[in-house]
Amino acid sequence: MFLQKFRFFFLSFILTFFSFGESKTSILLKKAKALEENDQLEEALQYTQKAVLESTQDNGGTEFIDAYKLLIQLSYDLGRYDETIDHANQLMKKDDSNEAQFLGRRYLGHAFIDSNRSKKAIRQYETALKIDTTDKEAKANIYFNLGEIFWDLEDFNKSKESYLSCISLLEGDNQLYSYLAKTHHNLALLYYSWEKDDQALEGFLKAEEIHLKSDWRDCLDCIDLFDDIANFQRDIMGDELAALQYWEKYLSAMKLNGLEKSFDYFKAQFQAGYSANESGLPVKALKYYNDALTNAQKFHKEQIWLGLLYLNRGNSLSILRRHSEALESYFVLLEMIEKTPSLAEEVTHPYNNISIEYDFLGNQQKREFYLNKAILHTKDFYGKNSDEHIICLTNLAAFYADNDSNQKSININKKLIKILESEGRENIIPYINISKGYDRVGDDKLALKFSKLFLRKSISRNGEFHRFTSFAYDNLSRHLQEFGDKEKSLAMALKANRNNEVLLRESFESSTSEERYDILDYLYEDRNPFDRVASLGKPEPIIETLLKNKGIILDSLISELRNSKPALDTEISSVLRNIPKRHALLEFVQFNTFLLKDGY
Repeated sequence: MFLQKFRFFFLSFILTFFSFGESKTSILLKKAKALEENDQLEEALQYTQKAVLESTQDNGGTEFIDAYKLLIQLSYDLGRYDETIDHANQLMKKDDSNEAQFLGRRYLGHAFIDSNRSKKAIRQYETALKIDTTDKEAKANIYFNLGEIFWDLEDFNKSKESYLSCISLLEGDNQLYSYLAKTHHNLALLYYSWEKDDQALEGFLKAEEIHLKSDWRDCLDCIDLFDDIANFQRDIMGDELAALQYWEKYLSAMKLNGLEKSFDYFKAQFQAGYSANESGLPVKALKYYNDALTNAQKFHKEQIWLGLLYLNRGNSLSILRRHSEALESYFVLLEMIEKTPSLAEEVTHPYNNISIEYDFLGNQQKREFYLNKAILHTKDFYGKNSDEHIICLTNLAAFYADNDSNQKSININKKLIKILESEGRENIIPYINISKGYDRVGDDKLALKFSKLFLRKSISRNGEFHRFTSFAYDNLSRHLQEFGDKEKSLAMALKANRNNEVLLRESFESSTSEERYDILDYLYEDRNPFDRVASLGKPEPIIETLLKNKGIILDSLISELRNSKPALDTEISSVLRNIPKRHALLEFVQFNTFLLKDGY
């Protein structure tokens, strides 16, 4: 019993001894900061208020500033802006030092901006910036906030100057890299809203460069940055392939931060799939869509996103000629819309897509049935002659053409051109359909006329190096050959041949071997001008193109192998030994034939 009492006394003595000389203000502040770190802000505020009273009694000193600083900060963090303003004013009345004046003005600006008193915030911030201080981070924070205020007030020039001043303060300070990156990010968004797209892109890429110099895996700001860049590349630059690359970076950053089960991750999987499909990479698109489907059950209430997922997944399956599976995906969406009719306001109704799939499967009766449903739905829902209604009428014209009602098909397409031109809208498909229609009824002159119009419209709308333009050159070549104009026919065929080479090279730069196979499948089955070049007595371009294409494919195979086996030399024999024997691309390199997946 004596020993227990002695120990208690001894420990009390030690605690008292070590606490001796430490002020009560310091003890209260330590307790307050400990509570703040534990997110117990209300309790922290109470201890801080006591510390302020004690520090006043101690007649100032550094503890006085520290106590007031924490009091102002906690009041602000708790959203008590009027109290923040009162405390800041009290501090500045009691202490005229630069440190106290700068702190007070800064938090007055914070409180005013967050209570929607922008002009007062600007005055306090600008006054604070005139005070001499060594707190570089705090000054940068003020410039950053001024950038946001002037942006909200649509004074873009002052907003830009504020962000640039913030950047100037932060550059070269490795401790504040994330703050610097965030400022470049905000400046890029400002340029975006200002419609200065080149400067916006430069700002986005600069922010990314700064993040990537550091260990960005734990950086949540990177996630927002990649999201913004992906949307910018798609919506403003029109570059779906670049958008895809940033969706992939976004997904990687989300995963590294343990956010792969979130709804945002699910949405990004869909976005990546959409960008992949629009970039001509349906295999990659389908993978993202299927990955998103594995998460779909957790988000069953998000009907719009699920509807978009099933619709676009069906589109990718259709491109890959997996038409029965595409139908299954479309019918899931159709069932969702039947249960929730309002969903059709946000997600395109799949009647037209279903009709197209039945056409591929050779069921003309069901094709017509769903096409008629699509025409009625788009007319009632979107309006007569709406874009959606026009698409369905275009498909109706194709249906008549495929079922030997060529004049009906021609009449519908002419009507569509008249409607579109009167409203200043453009759709090049009716021109080629009319050309085909006249070709089928034996009117070669009109077939040639609309074939030329289709080429002209495709170049104007899509540019020289586009699948439609390549097809247009090829189609016009055929008509010219039928008219006996061998020289012009050959010129058109050679242009189609050249376009296919360019399309192949560009597509191969950012695709997997499976995706490259699909690209070849498309080019050599659907857009093949080589037979026409040969029939015109000019076989050399065929040989040249085949050699070039083999070189492109072989380069891609070598690159793929070197990424997986860095020690691999580039001798052809070494490459060929390491490529799987039944690799489809290798077969193309070894032979002049192209084997379809079906085995034909």
